[in-house]
Amino acid sequence: MPPPSSGRNQPVTVSRLQMQLHLQGLQQNTNALRKQLSQLRNMQLENQDSVLALLRQTESELSLMMLDAMRTQEDPLQRQRLLVEEERLKYLNQEELLIQQLHDLEKSVEELQRNSSVNHGLVTEQDVEQKSKELRMLGETLTELKNQFPSLQSKMRVVLRVEVEAVKFLKEEPHRLDALLKRCNTMTDAISSLRRQVTEGVWKCPEDLPSQSQKRSEDMSRCSDLDILNSPPLSLTDMSSCSGLANWMPVPAGDADPSGPEQDLQPLMSFRNRVLDELPSRRAGDKSVSAEVRLVMRC
Repeated sequence: MPPPSSGRNQPVTVSRLQMQLHLQGLQQNTNALRKQLSQLRNMQLENQDSVLALLRQTESELSLMMLDAMRTQEDPLQRQRLLVEEERLKYLNQEELLIQQLHDLEKSVEELQRNSSVNHGLVTEQDVEQKSKELRMLGETLTELKNQFPSLQSKMRVVLRVEVEAVKFLKEEPHRLDALLKRCNTMTDAISSLRRQVTEGVWKCPEDLPSQSQKRSEDMSRCSDLDILNSPPLSLTDMSSCSGLANWMPVPAGDADPSGPEQDLQPLMSFRNRVLDELPSRRAGDKSVSAEVRLVMRC
C-alpha cells in the first residue's frame, strides 16, 4: 500500500497547532476568570464584613437610645414631668375647644339678635332654648376647667421647682464666685506679706496681726473708751457747779459737803486715774461700767 502524500498530512498538522493555541487561550481566559472570581469573592466578603460592622454599630446606637428612653421613663421626676405635660396639653385642648364653642355661640346669638330686630317671626322660642342649653353646657364645662386648674397649678409648681432652682443658681453663682475670689485675693496678700517677712527677716508681734473679728471688737471697745478719754477734764468750776461728789457718787445727798469742793478734788482725781489705768485691760463685758463712768465724768 502506497504511503500517504505529504499534502494530506499538512492540513492535519495545522489544525493541531490551531487547537493547541486555542486551548492555551482558553486556559489563559479561564485563569483570568478565576482571578476575577476570587477578587469578586473577596470584595463580597469585605462588603459583608462592612455591612455586619455597620449593623453592629446601629444596634449599639439603638440599644443606647432605648436605654436612655427607659432611664428617662424610670426617673420619677421625668415621668411626673411627662404626666404633667400631658395633663397641661389636655387642659389647653379643652380650653381651645371651649373658646371655639363660645365664639360660635356668640356669633349665633348675634345673628338671632339681628334677625329679631329685622323680623320678630324669624326667631322662635325653640331657637332661644337651644342657645340657652348650649350656654348652660359651656358654663358647666368652664366650671370644670376652672376646678381643674388649681391641681394642675400645684403639679406644675412641683415640677418646675428644679428649673427655678437652676435659674437661682445661674443668678447667684457669679456673686458667690466673686466673693470667693475676693477671699483668695485676701489670702494672696497675706501670704505675700508673710513671704516678705521671711525674706527680709522682719517679724511682727502677734499683737500686731489681729484678725478681722478682733479688729472689729477692738474698734467697738475703743469707741466706748475714747468717749471717756475725750471727755473734757474736770476743773474746780465744774466741781463747784456740780456741788462736788454729792451730785454723782452713789451716796446720800445729806452726807455730801457742798461747802468744801477742794476737799473732794483728791478722791475725784484718784478715781479718774484708776479708771484710766484699767481701760486697756477692760473687756467688752464691762461696757456697762464704762457707760456709768462716762455719765459720771460728764456730769
